[in-house]
Amino acid sequence: MMGPVEPVYRSSWCDIDLTAFRTNLDRLRPGPPTMALLVVKANAYGHGLTQIAAEAAAAGIDMLGVATIGEADALLAARIPTPILIMCALDRREIELAVEHEIHFLAWRPEQFGWAAHAAERTGRRPRIHVEIDTGMARSGVAPADLAHLLDSLSTDDHASIVGLASHFFGADLETTGSARQQLDAFQQSVTVAAKYDLRPIVHIANSPGTIRLPDSHLGLVRLGIAAYGIPPSEHTPLPDGVRPVLEWKAHITNITEVAPGHGVGYAWRYVADTHQRVATLAIGYADGFHRHPLGVNVVLLHGARCPVVGSVFMDQCLVRVPESVPAQVGDPAVLLGQDGDAVLTADDLAERWGTNSYDVISGIRGRVPRRYVR
Repeated sequence: MMGPVEPVYRSSWCDIDLTAFRTNLDRLRPGPPTMALLVVKANAYGHGLTQIAAEAAAAGIDMLGVATIGEADALLAARIPTPILIMCALDRREIELAVEHEIHFLAWRPEQFGWAAHAAERTGRRPRIHVEIDTGMARSGVAPADLAHLLDSLSTDDHASIVGLASHFFGADLETTGSARQQLDAFQQSVTVAAKYDLRPIVHIANSPGTIRLPDSHLGLVRLGIAAYGIPPSEHTPLPDGVRPVLEWKAHITNITEVAPGHGVGYAWRYVADTHQRVATLAIGYADGFHRHPLGVNVVLLHGARCPVVGSVFMDQCLVRVPESVPAQVGDPAVLLGQDGDAVLTADDLAERWGTNSYDVISGIRGRVPRRYVR
């Protein structure tokens, strides 16, 4: 029987540059008195939940943001000491668990406060509630006009459980920031309303583009998302100097085949060579998050050259046409995302080819692709 396999051993992997990650945090954090939350949902945007959270904690990040109770539980199991905020809606059982484990969470309906109060009575622990204000997303939260009514409906104990006031920009990454400024104004009015109830919560609305483009939105806390991983939130939100990508995605060549003219490759021969060609097999496929559609758009970097993926991407492998000028051999690494010499493939490059966005590209790199942490 085979013994334990080193968990990072596979012919495809991601390199995660922790030095770049630390630098990005330093360049993006506004500094005191504004706190900073790092968003680590979706496996830290594909970078590895617990490893990135531990590095952020060591760097002094003030809070970690997740989307699910399961992600929060993974951080607790890893003994990450940093406070956690769950940024999506929770049902009754999830709120009970959040209270029990002293996890911050969003609430905006009276019954959510009721569930939290019952959990507090049962566990003896005070809820940590951030009231969400819907300033335009139309996804969740109380309307600014209804905030006073909500607060009037709550008990003194409920008020004592409110530690945050939050909203979310829907357009801070657009060409102009007019809509974001309107949201910020509405949110500031809600902060004023909360103050009338003697509430002094942590107030936060700024995501990555808000942090970069709207300094007056920093308030009590900023939420650093995709920018912390060195990826621009949009074409209208360039990153500050020194912020660079943290992740590179690579795969080894496992075979090279000489293909004669007129011979096809892969299933259904969706690619047929018109000349004598060298075709390399890479240990990466759509089950790893390397998209198979649309056909014929993927490229990888080999020895600094852009080489097209030919035929269909398989579940676990793909085929690449290697120009005669490229001295590729079995065992050589191909770069799917990152830099090779002067050539670069960015998350935005892949997103454009796949008809999606950079968030989908990096968070879609599957867990079976090992992450290797380097400095």
